[in-house]
Amino acid sequence: MIVALLIFPSTDIDIFALIYKAFTNLHTTDKEITFYWQPELKDEEGNEVYGVTNFEDNGNITVLISGVLPVLDCAEIFAHELAHIMVGVEEEHNEKWEKAFEDIQNEYMRMLENGEVTENE
Repeated sequence: MIVALLIFPSTDIDIFALIYKAFTNLHTTDKEITFYWQPELKDEEGNEVYGVTNFEDNGNITVLISGVLPVLDCAEIFAHELAHIMVGVEEEHNEKWEKAFEDIQNEYMRMLENGEVTENE
């Protein structure tokens, strides 16, 4: 079962940095990962989407997140796309991906509960 990242800390905390830290606590990579906010994001067929992870031929990874969503929705999409990176290009939204997404959420919650936060500078 997938549970959304429903608990968000105060505005003094960078939730994207915290989600990324949860991801890096669980997954290491030597690949370059680049993130972009895209005002109008579409898939290869031209359909509007909220997030896309591109695994490039050189091994690097680009994550695009729709800039038209509310920030808190973007945070969940960010975790969703990080789960794709954890399981790799060959996996879709299967059980392996669901577990990775849940693991990121659980690590995020653990960090919040333990006060391991990344504050805005």
